[in-house]
Amino acid sequence: QKLELPNMALIGSMYYKKGNISMAFTYLRKSIENSPKYWLPYYTFAEYHLEKGNRDSSLYYAKKAFESDGKSPADEQKVSALLAKMYRTMGKQDSAARYFELALSYNDITNSIERKRLLQAQDFEEQLRQQELAETKIKTRGYLLLGGIATLLLIAGMLLINNRRRKNMNTLLQQKNQKIESTLEELKATQAQLIQSAKMASLGELTAGI
Repeated sequence: QKLELPNMALIGSMYYKKGNISMAFTYLRKSIENSPKYWLPYYTFAEYHLEKGNRDSSLYYAKKAFESDGKSPADEQKVSALLAKMYRTMGKQDSAARYFELALSYNDITNSIERKRLLQAQDFEEQLRQQELAETKIKTRGYLLLGGIATLLLIAGMLLINNRRRKNMNTLLQQKNQKIESTLEELKATQAQLIQSAKMASLGELTAGI
C-alpha cells in the first residue's frame, strides 16, 4: 500500500526518535523525493546533524524546514526555536535573537489556538453535561411515570380482588339465607304436622271416653 507523504515523514521521524537511523533516513528521503516542500523531513535531518555536531549541515536543513510548507503555528515555533538555538551556539546573537522573537510570536499564536481549543472543549463538555442532565431528567420522569402506573395497577388489582371477595361473600350469604329459609319452612311444616297429630290424638281420646 502506497503511503502518503505526511505518513512517510511521520514514520521517519518516529524511527529517528526510537534510534533506528537507517529506517528513519529511508522514509525521510522518500518523503523529500515525493514532495521537496514538506518541512518535517528537513527538521528531522537538522536535529540529527545538530546532535552529531555537524552545525553547517544542521543549519542547512533547518533553513530548508523554515522555508518549507505544511507547518502549523506550533511547527513554525519549533523550527524558529531550533534556528535560534543553532545561531546562538555559532555566536551569531543577532540572528539568534531574531529567530527567538519569531518563536515567541508563534508561541503566542499557539497559546491562542490552544486557549480556543480549550474553550471549545469546555463548551463541548458543558453541552454534554447539559445533555446528560436533560437525559437524566427524562429518565427520572419516565421512572416516576412507571412507578405511578404500577401503583395505580396495584390499587386497581386490590380493588378488583376486594370486589370479587364481596361478591363471593354475598353469594355465600344468599346461599345460607336460602338454606335458613328452607329449614324454617321445613320446621313450620313439621310443627304443623305435630299440631295436627296432637289434635287427632286428643280427639281420639275424647271419642274413646264417650
